[in-house]
Amino acid sequence: MKERGPNKAVEETPKGGLEPASPEQTAADLPLDVGQFGPALEELLENYRSALRSIEKLRPVQRVAVEILRIRSRQSPNVQAEPWRRRRRLVIRWLVRLFAEAHVRRQLGHVTRVLRLEAFGASKGDERATAINELLERLQNAEAQLSGWGRLRSGLFKAPLVTTALAFALAVYRVGSGIDVSSASKLGETLAQSAETTGWDNVLHLLLRVFYAAVFTYVLLVPLTVSLGFKRKRAIFSGGLTDESRPMLYWLRDRQGVWPWSPTANVYQRENDVFELLAVPKRREAPLDLLLSIFPYYFVFAMVLVTMEGFRKSWWDGALTLLVGSLAVFSMLQPRLTIWTRRSTAGNV
Repeated sequence: MKERGPNKAVEETPKGGLEPASPEQTAADLPLDVGQFGPALEELLENYRSALRSIEKLRPVQRVAVEILRIRSRQSPNVQAEPWRRRRRLVIRWLVRLFAEAHVRRQLGHVTRVLRLEAFGASKGDERATAINELLERLQNAEAQLSGWGRLRSGLFKAPLVTTALAFALAVYRVGSGIDVSSASKLGETLAQSAETTGWDNVLHLLLRVFYAAVFTYVLLVPLTVSLGFKRKRAIFSGGLTDESRPMLYWLRDRQGVWPWSPTANVYQRENDVFELLAVPKRREAPLDLLLSIFPYYFVFAMVLVTMEGFRKSWWDGALTLLVGSLAVFSMLQPRLTIWTRRSTAGNV
């Protein structure tokens, strides 16, 4: 240890010759300031409450008016957007609520995990730990009021009409194909019986057609779900402002949508403030509306099928199809990556 005088800091080289950590490295290890974090979390919960309340005010199926603005230049902050046209967008309330509550549950779960670490090993009389435990109790109560995809699946199978329709569909499928898919044992038994009578080739073709039907149904439902649920949720959480740019249409690159029925508070910004106080990275949401929009999603799916068919003919056909399709996919993803970068820069993710 070296004495540098009364006004000098005491320096000590740790054993092993390692230098002390810099202030930037130790900033994330500082204790959480509960007095500053509490109001920030309260504001975030209030914004969540306002957003979810605005969803409940919608009708089950509704068309809402959206004002489309045209931005002359994104480089200059003083340029005002001009009204361009008005669109009416379809909104399905339960689907938007499902995406919104799943987002809130995910972010609050991340905050809860970090707060538990902050209170880890604290004594019972610690006032700071007591305040953190109160916040944890409130977060747990908030999470318990939120639904999720698991509840949706269980609710569908509990509905009498759904179970009846499913049983009827399985019965019709059994009569038409001779294969019982109600259980694993019956499936194996009926497959073996069908193979003895019609041959394995017919069984494999039948299963392949069923697989294609299921995949095509999934491909149809995914972009519709993203468009009617995820996009509408983003409009609410971003303060009623959405990017209406068309990635593949260069003359529609500077369009902004205004949703007048949405709260004006930007939920994404409040989340950024909370996680900045926690000194942990925020769990960003995947850009589903950019990756799973109708045209590129269908194109990628069609490219996969064509590539598989190409490889069935020859390795050369499959490799050439894969190369050309990959270049086309990259050309579609590049402008979407630009929009995603714009969102990330603004903090709206």
